[in-house]
Amino acid sequence: MAEGSTRNQQKGVLNTIEYVGEAVDNKIRSGGKLVFRMGSSFAESIKGLLHRENRIPSEGESSTTDEEPASDFTKLEGDQIVFRKNNVLYKMEDLRKIPGYLFIRAQKMLVPDVVLILNWVPNSSMCKSDDKPLQAISINLSEVETVKVFFTEDIDSTEEAGHVIVRFANATFYVFHFPTGGLIGFMETLRACTYLKEEENSEVNCRKFVVHHPQLGLQKLHPGEERYRSVLTLDLWRQLMDVDGVVTDPVLVQSIVFFKGISHDVRAEVWPYLLGVYPWSSTRKERVKLKAEMAKEFDDLQGRLLEEVISDSETSRLSEMDKRMEKDVLRADMSTFKGDVDGNRENLRLIILCSLLSKEAATYTQGMTDLALPILAVLQDLPLAFRCYLKLLQKHSLFCTPQSLKKIDELMESLKHLVQFLSRPFFDLITSANESGDMLFCHRWLLVHFKREFSISDIMRVWEVMWACQDSHVFHLLICQAIICMYGGKPVEEEMDTDNMLIYFTGLAHSMPVEVVLSQARGLLHQLSVSELPLEIQSILLLKNPAPAELSHQFELNNEPIVV
Repeated sequence: MAEGSTRNQQKGVLNTIEYVGEAVDNKIRSGGKLVFRMGSSFAESIKGLLHRENRIPSEGESSTTDEEPASDFTKLEGDQIVFRKNNVLYKMEDLRKIPGYLFIRAQKMLVPDVVLILNWVPNSSMCKSDDKPLQAISINLSEVETVKVFFTEDIDSTEEAGHVIVRFANATFYVFHFPTGGLIGFMETLRACTYLKEEENSEVNCRKFVVHHPQLGLQKLHPGEERYRSVLTLDLWRQLMDVDGVVTDPVLVQSIVFFKGISHDVRAEVWPYLLGVYPWSSTRKERVKLKAEMAKEFDDLQGRLLEEVISDSETSRLSEMDKRMEKDVLRADMSTFKGDVDGNRENLRLIILCSLLSKEAATYTQGMTDLALPILAVLQDLPLAFRCYLKLLQKHSLFCTPQSLKKIDELMESLKHLVQFLSRPFFDLITSANESGDMLFCHRWLLVHFKREFSISDIMRVWEVMWACQDSHVFHLLICQAIICMYGGKPVEEEMDTDNMLIYFTGLAHSMPVEVVLSQARGLLHQLSVSELPLEIQSILLLKNPAPAELSHQFELNNEPIVV
């Protein structure tokens, strides 16, 4: 198609589609058809949507912004068209195939992170009069059950033609035919969405996307979700320091981090405070002195390390643990590091070996690299990263001391009591699967603090929220509970045994939307803090700021899991 013709066709679509944002947002929840009437607001409404910040993908392509790939919708601000294709045929109930314009709108939400809205408008709208109703379709893809993409030719061929079937749980379905291609871009758009998971499918030339439904009701949110609007940026961080470099409002800093997070360019400055390496009251000069002390300490440990290994390289304790560590260091994801990969691996190894000379770690255990890696990646400073790593071991480590086994048993027992109180059907399932009610799938979560459940960028967010929590020392247990609340329904419905439950929860790794999980955990913290709780639950949570008795209410529990 000629460039001028394409531009005229686009102009025609822009001048004939009526897009009323509020009406769509109010009605798309039903997943049904919408009726639009043409009027004077057609052009301005759709132009504002399509042309906002010049974010218009080419026809049949998937895109977010000119700068960002479609693999990351979480950085969107507001609404944005992420896919568009003309001459897509909608199959009517009478089997007629009506050509139309299909586009997918990514809508930034609190929960889930981003909602994809599939819109289809008939091409015939261009010749309709202003007063005649125009049938159009708008589907919230977070509300459907499955999306299947069928290719006319072999999937591996260059042919992109075929059809899409969008199906709801109530068996309602919509069929869209792509006779002129565009299915690859359509699929890439779906793959970029955190709640759409591609699953194995036996049908020929077909890709199947199953929708997970982690939705959080507004009544479940912590009030602070709306109180804090922005992450802790470098400018804001500077504003919160006085002329001597002292943080003027540590409580505010921790609250912002807890609810909104930290801009990556300031993490290296803030993490040492959150881990207790820098006192909140320290001046700039005092921190310079502390860093000099850290550098000397790390140099001394490296010297001791060298002497001990050389003295008996075959039998020394450190040499043996170094060999055990080697595979884990080689497997470590170094994608977030700048510079020489081998050099960064050596730095990771050095930090862990030096920690084994300290009292914080008696021996090397698999998973220690999981804890050290994000800290080193953020700080890019060996002595400072080493001290922060030791603080992390002091705060949260479960596998580096002789008391570790006892500590994790206590944590698992506490988590089991929380599950019994908050998700009784799930608790009944695990106790029926084994008498002790063991939740083996949670061990990895707690051992390495969810490091293997989320991407490295997401785990940075999870960890800083855990460190910044001011109301409870066991926020990591509430994250576990949040995951069970969000994804525990399927094991209950299918009556999974222990092995299948382990496979199921392990399979969720890197597919859970991090902000939804954290919102759910914060919501649980708030609900528990304003409720009358059994003494056993109070002793587990150790809430620092429980609500006064006159403001508290009975926690609502009807033997149903909290639905999000």
